[in-house]
Amino acid sequence: MKVLKLVVAALGIASMLTACGGGGGGSTSTGGVYYTHEQLAQAFVDRAYGDAGIDAKLVKTNTLQYNYIVVYDYDYGTYDAYWIGGYNVGENVSDFISRNNSKMYYDLDYAGGNVYEDYYTGTQFEETTGTSKDLAKVAAIKQQLQIKKSAEKLKAEFGFSEKRSTEIARLAAKLSSAPKASMTDKDYDGFAKEIMGSTFTQLKSALNKSSQGNSADLNALVDQAAKVNGVGPEHMNQVLTGLIK
Repeated sequence: MKVLKLVVAALGIASMLTACGGGGGGSTSTGGVYYTHEQLAQAFVDRAYGDAGIDAKLVKTNTLQYNYIVVYDYDYGTYDAYWIGGYNVGENVSDFISRNNSKMYYDLDYAGGNVYEDYYTGTQFEETTGTSKDLAKVAAIKQQLQIKKSAEKLKAEFGFSEKRSTEIARLAAKLSSAPKASMTDKDYDGFAKEIMGSTFTQLKSALNKSSQGNSADLNALVDQAAKVNGVGPEHMNQVLTGLIK
């Protein structure tokens, strides 16, 4: 039963963890060090790729909107405006964007003269209904942030390595986004095997044998789960024990 609980917990990790005036802007202080708007802008862009997967170039530091910058996103081929008024140097960009996403504007048009405008209204940074490209970008950023948070929780709760925690978190995100109506036992078996090294069918069979006094298969599956997750059998038993407390 402990093994099955781990699989259920691992497969359910997605639900368990699911979790304007003008000018450039003022200076900010991080740890007693003061940064100008220009320094803050460059620090934000420098961290954007590693934290949020945004491959961007800073194209406009001072805009008509206070505390905004404009960047060019190479992946999407768009000019985007980010509010950086509350950004602290060294802060994770994904976390910052997630908290302040309502202040961000995507897919602007270049109007000439180093001016960027919203296509729908002709004004800068006017919030409008998102385009498909806009929504895809937001969804990608949010998913990456959720995977990061899920991996951190897995690492803290189960003691898995950072790499393995991220792998399971990505699998959980994939499972969470899959249409449940079309999921088959074979699909769930596949997810279970990637997480535990054994399918639900194998686990159920081993559990049935264990209930009849034969625990050999169940012990073998625990060993297999330990290998797949890069931990020792003793640690895997501790994980299992923690799941049923």
